[in-house]
Amino acid sequence: MRGLPAVIALAVVVAAGSRLLTDGGGANQPGGTTATTAAGSATGGRAKVSLDASANLTETIDISWSSPPDALTLTVPAQTAYGFHPRVAISLLESGGADEPAEVTLGPGQRADVPLAAGVTQTRLAFTSTGTHVASTPSAPGRGLVLLTPLQVMDGDVRLRLEVTDHRILNLACRTAEQTEACGTRDGDTWTVEVLAAGEYVIAQVDLASAAG
Repeated sequence: MRGLPAVIALAVVVAAGSRLLTDGGGANQPGGTTATTAAGSATGGRAKVSLDASANLTETIDISWSSPPDALTLTVPAQTAYGFHPRVAISLLESGGADEPAEVTLGPGQRADVPLAAGVTQTRLAFTSTGTHVASTPSAPGRGLVLLTPLQVMDGDVRLRLEVTDHRILNLACRTAEQTEACGTRDGDTWTVEVLAAGEYVIAQVDLASAAG
């Protein structure tokens, strides 16, 4: 079980001048050094997303480990293609059965390495996000895009199943550095992307003016 000092370490990582904080392209901030962590192996992961009336997000990411990495590498994308400016506030980190307040905020292009103790089999990240909605213009009032994956878990073995339930979502698209394509399946008001790779973003087309039917 990981104790409070590790949460404090997370806050230090994100603080100005931290050696583990990098920009969106992976280049070090002034005075920084490149961080390396031992790889782990995940057996499964799930991200659950909900949207408020303004398309701000509340999200949890659960990951099961056969062997954990030394640290989770978390990034907020420097996503500019559609004008998103995500800001993610991590409010809870659960590891090994302990709930620990993190209260750390990451902005576009920022990164944090979250230490994990040996033997951890389950981790949960809970966070809220703003700056994830961009209105479509010209278009009908309420139409726009929402970045559903503002916080990326960059450990290469993690493959997330993303779930979001909201009647205002019209379509989903998955975006990588190479392409953007339609993705996900719909069951009523619930959309699911079965396998989301590290570094892949999910963008929702929404109609915020839509009434529940």
